[in-house]
Amino acid sequence: MIALLEMGESLPQAGMQIQVRIAELRGYEQGDVGWADGSATFQRGRESVEVRMTAVFVREKGDWHMVQNHASIGVPNNHTFDPLFGSIPAATG
Repeated sequence: MIALLEMGESLPQAGMQIQVRIAELRGYEQGDVGWADGSATFQRGRESVEVRMTAVFVREKGDWHMVQNHASIGVPNNHTFDPLFGSIPAATG
């Protein structure tokens, strides 16, 4: 969880100057494995995008280490295949 919270700081070393603002964060653990999910906003200058995030952690010698993380931008179901077929009208009724 700390690693995800630390992602909330600017990333100047990457040269992209992206700010991460965590809106929601949930964490779970089972033995020496932990996982987290939540939502955040990635912001660069005046532009921003909402993302969903997940991460997996493993406890080794008492310390938690992030071993996997992922962020994705959600799209409405009727736009999932836009890159292949163009926009599909939303279902009604």
